[in-house]
Order: sequence, then C-alpha cells, then structure tokens
Amino acid sequence: MPWVLYDYRDQRGTNPVREWCEQLQKPDLARMNQRIDLLAEKGKDFCPGLAGPLHGSPHLYKVKINGSVAARLLLCKGPISMETEYTLLLGAFERDEELPEGTLETAESYRQVIILNPRNRRGPHERAKK
Repeated sequence: MPWVLYDYRDQRGTNPVREWCEQLQKPDLARMNQRIDLLAEKGKDFCPGLAGPLHGSPHLYKVKINGSVAARLLLCKGPISMETEYTLLLGAFERDEELPEGTLETAESYRQVIILNPRNRRGPHERAKK
C-alpha cells in the first residue's frame, strides 16, 4: 500500500525540505528522489537507506545517500496518521558519521509543531528538481 508523503512548512509557508534538496548536486538529488519514491511506495517495508530510531529519538528516521556528500533527510511517521504517512522534516549533511549539533532537536521540534498545527505546518511532498 503506498504511503502519503508530506513536507514540513515553516511559519512563512515555505518548504525548507525542497529548498535543501535543491542544493544537492544533480546525481545526489536523483538518488535522494529515488529513495523518497521508494519510501512512498513501500512505507514501513522500506529498509535500504532508512535508519531509525535515531540516537534516542524514537519518532525520527533518516533517509541516507552517500554521494559527493553524506546527505541525510530526517523524517517521521505520521505524525497524524502513523500507519499511512511520513512527513519529511529536515535535510542535513553528516560529517564523520555525525549530524550537525542540534539537528535531531530541530527535527523533533518541527514534528511537535506539525502535531499542534497539521494544516498549516505541512503540505503534500514537493519533489525537488534541477
């Protein structure tokens, strides 16, 4: 069963997930889009490149690609419908297998904002293009 994908929206209504993806080099963006497509198609059965829970964050997962950079896309199940949707929260670049300081806290705060205001703080996933 396909899963519905959403992107986090900031308080201005912009989509930082799409903006981050558009910073990736074209081959890395293609790999990231491929992983996102698999996530939508396979949902919880999607294993390659999906890790979670992250470092004691039971609701956060990450999509990993290793290309010219170690790009990581943080996401959560739901948070409204836990069995049918994922919400893409935040993009980051790992260095030495470490996410930048504060990344997990930021992703979790975005998840909490969505729980409180799902209609205005997330929208349908917008595929990044180059």
